[in-house]
Amino acid sequence: MRKIRTGTSETDTNEIDTKCKGDLMDKLKQNYEEILELVFKISYLCLAFATFISIIYISPIQPILVKLTLVLGLFVILVRIINWKKYRKMPCLILMIFFCLSFLLSTFMNRQYGMTDNLKWILWTGIQFFALYVCDLDRDTEKYRKEFNILSHLMIIVTSVSAVTSLV
Repeated sequence: MRKIRTGTSETDTNEIDTKCKGDLMDKLKQNYEEILELVFKISYLCLAFATFISIIYISPIQPILVKLTLVLGLFVILVRIINWKKYRKMPCLILMIFFCLSFLLSTFMNRQYGMTDNLKWILWTGIQFFALYVCDLDRDTEKYRKEFNILSHLMIIVTSVSAVTSLV
């Protein structure tokens, strides 16, 4: 938050303060979907790393990462359902929906063998399909490049730290 003094009265400063806050809120409202997607992708990548790093896997951090990723993924899917018109042009979207529906039907038909594990599998498959794979085809590719840049730098940092710590 920045304060710009344009006049001598305190009201001028407060007026500009409110304007800066309003600009920030407008920017967040416009980009909330992109921000939510990026945070979800970062948490999903961290969960993937935590799964393969044994120290983190056995620590209490792992269940927190799972729950965080699950909640964020469901929020991303909810936002995409609300804005479904932006995503309907996505290639293979109907195939992914049919795959999940057939998986649900198969799980229901074989319920005597247990449903809990299959329902977890369907949930994570749905998150991978509809939160990771599906994207807005109308979004500027430069925004996707920036997102990829952030994710690739995170991946490089984590793998470098993992490699160095494995030598110790």
